[in-house]
Amino acid sequence: MSYQVIARKWRPQKFSDVLDQEHITRTLQNAIIKDRVAHAYLFVGPRGIGKTTSARIFAKALNCTSPVSDTDESLEPCCKCQSCTEIANGNCLDVVEIDGASHNKVDDIRELRDHVQYTPTNGRKYKIYIIDEVHMLSQAAWNALLKTLEEPPPHIKFLFATTEAHKVLPTIVSRCQRFDLKRIAVPTIVRRLREIAEKEKIGVNEGALNVIARAADGGMRDAQSIFDQMISFCGHSEGDKDSTITESDVTDVFGLSSDTDLRALGNAIIGNDPNKVISIVHDLVNQGKNLERLYADLLLCFRNVMIFQTVDDPKKIIDLSDTEFDEYQCMAKASTPEVVGRVLEGLMSFESSIRSYLNKQVFIEVTFLRVMRDAHSVSLDAVIDQLRQRKGDISRNDNDTGTPPPLAEQAPSSSVDETPPPPDLAPVEGQSHPESDASAPLEPRTSQRASIEESSSIRHPQQNAPVTETPVSYHTTEEQFASQSDEHHGMREPTEMEIAPDTTTEIDAADLRSSLSINDQDNAPSIPEIDKKSSRESATTYWHILTEEVGKLPGRAALHMHMREAIPLSYDGQSLTIGISDEFSPEHARDFTNQDVIQTLTRCLSRITKHPEPKIEFQDVTENFSSSFNIETGKDLESNADIWEALAKNEFVKTVLKMFNGEIVDVRG
Repeated sequence: MSYQVIARKWRPQKFSDVLDQEHITRTLQNAIIKDRVAHAYLFVGPRGIGKTTSARIFAKALNCTSPVSDTDESLEPCCKCQSCTEIANGNCLDVVEIDGASHNKVDDIRELRDHVQYTPTNGRKYKIYIIDEVHMLSQAAWNALLKTLEEPPPHIKFLFATTEAHKVLPTIVSRCQRFDLKRIAVPTIVRRLREIAEKEKIGVNEGALNVIARAADGGMRDAQSIFDQMISFCGHSEGDKDSTITESDVTDVFGLSSDTDLRALGNAIIGNDPNKVISIVHDLVNQGKNLERLYADLLLCFRNVMIFQTVDDPKKIIDLSDTEFDEYQCMAKASTPEVVGRVLEGLMSFESSIRSYLNKQVFIEVTFLRVMRDAHSVSLDAVIDQLRQRKGDISRNDNDTGTPPPLAEQAPSSSVDETPPPPDLAPVEGQSHPESDASAPLEPRTSQRASIEESSSIRHPQQNAPVTETPVSYHTTEEQFASQSDEHHGMREPTEMEIAPDTTTEIDAADLRSSLSINDQDNAPSIPEIDKKSSRESATTYWHILTEEVGKLPGRAALHMHMREAIPLSYDGQSLTIGISDEFSPEHARDFTNQDVIQTLTRCLSRITKHPEPKIEFQDVTENFSSSFNIETGKDLESNADIWEALAKNEFVKTVLKMFNGEIVDVRG
């Protein structure tokens, strides 16, 4: 006899030989036993998993003259009678196999339709048509078969097989019983290949079988074809066990990465070692490995690590040898579920992009380094958890010592900015933190913003000498972050109102004064009393708050910017006078003459000042702007200087500046 490839020689001949498709074989057996055989079946699934094979076995069982039934729920073809032998050899007149790819025209289906009227020969029960790759039929061909498929003669059975069920017309699918075959598991493929190797007397080690099964991607036929090719590569002959197929043989022939290389690359990513990652990728490229397959295999490797970290008994889910089990267990212990989860998320997010890149080595290297960096960075959730934990510890310490909480924490807040605070870093060298000191919180009601720049100094508007501080890198690992948090354990934690200023509620002078409490009460900034007297300070305060309130309204962004250019002059308890200088463009100035704008400003001012009928007046101060404003500005600068000094002593502000290597460039309010 001529040589038969392993995939044909060891093709399943009975239902029990079909592996990992018990949901299909059991249904077909029961249909025959209970005499509930439908007229059309559709087998769906990827290549090489047993669609056409299942159809052939089903056809054999339907026409077998002496089927074997061990139990009430088991029925197998005998594989010895004339019908079974003819079907196995492919020369049975009553079982017709048609290739849908080459017989997809309407004339081919019309010929088939004419032949279905003839009864089966040799006294068989059914005449069976097996159409493979049925999705290749044209719509005209389907339409020609539609009526026959719906109401065929009682002796006709249609068995369809396809890898792309979505291309089959819904009207056809609705007339069939559909069976979805699943991919075959790697351990099942390994077990089947081992049986074939033992019967063929071929020497092959376990590692080689695992690599072949992985490369088959769930297809038994592909695995057997690869195994057949490896037998030829190693020069095996039947009964020759001197030469063994090894894992390196398989990886060299098919460009696959060994399990050892994958775990080494995974350990390098877990260990945050970019040098080792680049070196391993470089070696694999020089060995001619398939980089797309490397990417997919590494994703599967980290999935196995995740299973070890999540499941109590991973052996129930992953079939591994003892050596592989120990190595994956070490990888799981060397990392945390958070790091492994971030690696998996990063690899999955870029998986679809690798196919579109010509230089896959560069893509692989950049992606692996980026995923590794993101996996070991301090996560935002970890930062928030650390700050909340420190906040709770400090609050308990304050209650134990009898130190009352800052007044800013007592003030009600109607809205809090949900922007999370940045991670904490090391405190300023030489700075002491006695328990009696109270850190100065940021203004909870007025808008005081610290713009973060590249410098780490605090510059006073009247003093050019910066107070330098030691810069600290923001990119820290979780372990470094935890140690830095321990150093800060005794530092007072800012309240939520201090972290996220609230500017939506009403403002009064007491609130302004209490929100700027600092360590040294003697050096507290002088905040002007907002009474019913005419006051430039009062006008400045209210106009600034009004500007911020308008900025929150939808569609008022332009008005918000124009208001920032205006000059507050005075407030007498009811009327707020605002000056407009020649720096205003005519378009900007016209905004303040719009009746809708005036009503909006008045409503906001009434809510802020609690006055039922406040007024806003605009004056042209072009001529006397220089003299009048400079006199009043001296007081404003003096007040702002105190605020700058208070912020310079605020521990939370200094921590934020040090954290981002920045400086305060502007203070408002």
